[in-house]
Amino acid sequence: MQTHARLTEAVLQQIGLQRNGEVIQSTLLKSVLDSFVSLGIDDTDVTRLNLDVYTRDFQRAFLAATEAYYREESRAFLAANSPTDYMKKAESRLEEEEGRIGLYLHSSTRHPLMDACRAELISRHCQLLWDQFASFLENERADDLARMYMLLSQVPGGLDPLREQFEAHVRAAGTDAVARAAEAGAESIDPSKYVHALLHVYEHNARVIASSFQNEPGFIAALDKACRVFMNRNQATGVSASKSPELLARYIDSLLKKSSRAAEEGSVEEALDQAMVVFKYIEDRDYFLKFYSKFLARRLVTLASASSDAEESMIAKLKETCGFEYSNKLQRMFTEVGLSRELNERFRETCPQSEMDFSALVLANGIWPLHAPQSDFSVPSELQPMYEQFSQFYASQHFRRVLTWLWHLSSNDLHTTYLPRKHILQTSTYQCAVLLLFNTHTVLTFDEIAAATRLNETALQTTLLPLVKSKVLHQLDDSYSLNMGAYFADCPAHSDFKSKKVRVNLQVPVRSEQKAEVTEVQKTVDDDRKMLLQATIVRYVAGCPLTIQHHEGAQDAQTCAAS
Repeated sequence: MQTHARLTEAVLQQIGLQRNGEVIQSTLLKSVLDSFVSLGIDDTDVTRLNLDVYTRDFQRAFLAATEAYYREESRAFLAANSPTDYMKKAESRLEEEEGRIGLYLHSSTRHPLMDACRAELISRHCQLLWDQFASFLENERADDLARMYMLLSQVPGGLDPLREQFEAHVRAAGTDAVARAAEAGAESIDPSKYVHALLHVYEHNARVIASSFQNEPGFIAALDKACRVFMNRNQATGVSASKSPELLARYIDSLLKKSSRAAEEGSVEEALDQAMVVFKYIEDRDYFLKFYSKFLARRLVTLASASSDAEESMIAKLKETCGFEYSNKLQRMFTEVGLSRELNERFRETCPQSEMDFSALVLANGIWPLHAPQSDFSVPSELQPMYEQFSQFYASQHFRRVLTWLWHLSSNDLHTTYLPRKHILQTSTYQCAVLLLFNTHTVLTFDEIAAATRLNETALQTTLLPLVKSKVLHQLDDSYSLNMGAYFADCPAHSDFKSKKVRVNLQVPVRSEQKAEVTEVQKTVDDDRKMLLQATIVRYVAGCPLTIQHHEGAQDAQTCAAS
């Protein structure tokens, strides 16, 4: 035994020299250690190997010496070097010990040796590394983050504090990004800036996970939890559950319109894929669906959609994410647009030739998020013949079906003849009816316009406001006249109209209309949720007949539902 002890001491001395950078005879060490192993071979059965001698006389002492060596080295190194340098040192030492096993140690030593090294080099200094993690994240030190991840992933629970800090970091970064995008105020935040702020935070931290954390599921889950927080509750949303879904729906609406820059650049599909990343984290998806349905209906009704393929692609993405029922009505809206196109072709074949280019969308109740007009309306004499012809044609095609004309959603193109250069004014039908009055009148009062169009006060004020603001009409007290020196922003007052655009859009949305739209969506969602909750309670009660038998009266169902 004394021989074994001296031999072990000599071997440990040689290993210590090698750890200190000196060159030793590895083959000699291997021969000595193999002799410890050979002492455990059974002479009667060479296939049986007993490592008791190797473990008792060498491995125990070797592991104790290893722990002592790295405990002292790590303490001294940290006293004179930075945590970053220490991580490099620890990484190098672990690689050395891994290689040492292949040089002269028995393979059974691998696990206890590496556990001892990790305990002294990593576990003992976990708190130091955890404290540095936030700084590395803030300063985007990808190499240091990767090195820290590789070290701490080797010890039990080493990554848990990192995941918690990472989640808090992402949540704070998202909140700050939205706050910067909403500097002008939450009410006026640009949907594009809002969504891009969310995406920037998500994509940046997703790259960090991929490059530094090897897409470890725990960090991905931390990113998901953080995104669900700041993408639903931030400075732009306040306490409103509908704001984030609304802004996302408005952003997608801007992508799918003809005026979209993404549509012009051909990058709509990529932008929609990015928008779906945000959608994945939106909690109140019923709000999103209501807003998206309204914006889709508006694009289809006003022929403002940039691409049918892009629209279909977006619906397919929603269907893939949320299922058939979620996107069913959206798909049926497209089907009805196609049927209306065929109906218009048949109408043109049967109706007399006309200088007016007319088309109508016939939409089913219950599918489209559209409502009947809130005001009476007198169809202008210029539109009356075509209105009557189409009504008669549709009645002949579909017996007992009744058309409700949504004049407040209709649009017209008016060709001007009173300006030196001809322009096309894109108007709503209400605006068209008002402007057509000036074919036969020079000046009209508010009451006279109301009597001629039969619009109520609210609808008429909403109609006149863009016309006056755009200088198409001149207002003096309660009277209106056609501004013969009409101009837009690039024309001096009282001059001829010199807009560079031939087509001038006068259908400018009013902020009050947007607020009313938001209120309407909130009410609709609340009503839908109440109906769903009541239906769920009814189904649950219907499935609990035995429970109901033990109670009496109206209290029975309430008790069963709450149990």
